[in-house]
Amino acid sequence: MSNKNTYLFYAVVAIYWYSTNTYIPIITPYLESIDINYSMIGLIMGAYGLMQVLLQFPIGMLSDKINKRKIFVILGLLLSTLSSLGMFFTKNPYMLIILRGLTGVAGSSWVIMTILFSSYFTKNEAAGKISFLTAANNIGQLVAMLTAGVISTFFAYKGTFLAGAIVGLIGTILSLFIKENKIENKKIPKLKDIQFIIKDKTLIMCAILCLIVQFIAFGATNTFTATVAKNIGATDIELSFISTVMTIPRVLSSMLCGYLLIKKVKSRGIIIASFLITALACIITPFSTNMITLYLGAFLTGTGTGTAYAVLIGICTKNIADELKSTAMGICQTIFCFGTFLGPIFIGNIIEMYNINAGFLISAILATITALYVFMVKDESKL
Repeated sequence: MSNKNTYLFYAVVAIYWYSTNTYIPIITPYLESIDINYSMIGLIMGAYGLMQVLLQFPIGMLSDKINKRKIFVILGLLLSTLSSLGMFFTKNPYMLIILRGLTGVAGSSWVIMTILFSSYFTKNEAAGKISFLTAANNIGQLVAMLTAGVISTFFAYKGTFLAGAIVGLIGTILSLFIKENKIENKKIPKLKDIQFIIKDKTLIMCAILCLIVQFIAFGATNTFTATVAKNIGATDIELSFISTVMTIPRVLSSMLCGYLLIKKVKSRGIIIASFLITALACIITPFSTNMITLYLGAFLTGTGTGTAYAVLIGICTKNIADELKSTAMGICQTIFCFGTFLGPIFIGNIIEMYNINAGFLISAILATITALYVFMVKDESKL
């Protein structure tokens, strides 16, 4: 596959993640400003994960069955555009749940993006190359975080929704020009194939660990760090900068993980370190009394969750045949999207009942226990 197509794919992925993340740095303060409580905020943010839980697997299997992936990429960008546009026009909390859920439908195309992109390379190259694709993912988020504060300062919070819709439309148009690389001698997934996939120890282990990463990230750090910042007087520009500081190490860690995986570095040690860093971030963040400490917590958050996610996604389908990778990735992401769905709801209710410190401390304990579990796993072949 030509370098031109590869770079176009990077651009489409970056634009896609920009479109879905333009409003993320300000959405919690925005929802608070229109008198939505923490429990409802958790539901709105959790709707994204719920739709992915429901759709990741069937979309992955459908993609394998019809041997088409490009159409799902196009639809993902289009739905992201419509979701952002809808949020621009409404303040109704129930409509916001639906529209955030629509973003989750769009997010289900990410599994197809990774499989389509990996089809451009040999099996040995794919794991490392996907990590670089994850870097493009994070670059799109990084630019979104950098611009969100400026946009909300000059055009109010709702301006970020409109920006996401405009950029998403551009991405939709560009996605029409990426190449489809079909797998020859296509094998249609059957029930016995699904049974084979779910017996793969590496896939299931990675899926569960990713679930915990997403639970912590979407339940605490990504959603409620902004609340901590507002409580100590952060401006909209500073909210944007916090998200930027959180995203930069995700970009760097994705690129570094790609290099390490290509060099055959053991993934197990990287994963343990990632969860311990995440636990430390969850302790630092809620007790921050100034922006410097909060920036440190954000940087550690991005490093921990970004590294764990990049490694786990890079290795989760390493034992799966090429013709079943979309189905396998769909199963994997269906499992870990339970974290994206349950995290905001659970942590939101904990904060509503107790306080924000409790929500972060529960996340820190969970990350620490996970690191200890991975350390104690005897079957290293799983990772």
